[in-house]
Amino acid sequence: MKGFKLKAPELDFGGWLGYFGNVAKVSPFKKGMGLGSVPNGVLQLGGVYALKRGRIVLRYAERVPGDNIPVEDVLQALDA
Repeated sequence: MKGFKLKAPELDFGGWLGYFGNVAKVSPFKKGMGLGSVPNGVLQLGGVYALKRGRIVLRYAERVPGDNIPVEDVLQALDA
């Protein structure tokens, strides 16, 4: 991926504790799931299709979570 760098946030110890606490609260894991289990939907990434007059004029697939397409690119594809 050109120009894409994934790096950890700069947090102190308390910040990391809070971060992991939040992750645990919103995680889709349920009681009884073993270590290494992957819940449904966790490995899915998002994407965008733009249609114009019934034709696909843009398709975009996330490479990693949060890799969103800029709105300007979508609008340009639609000639808005």
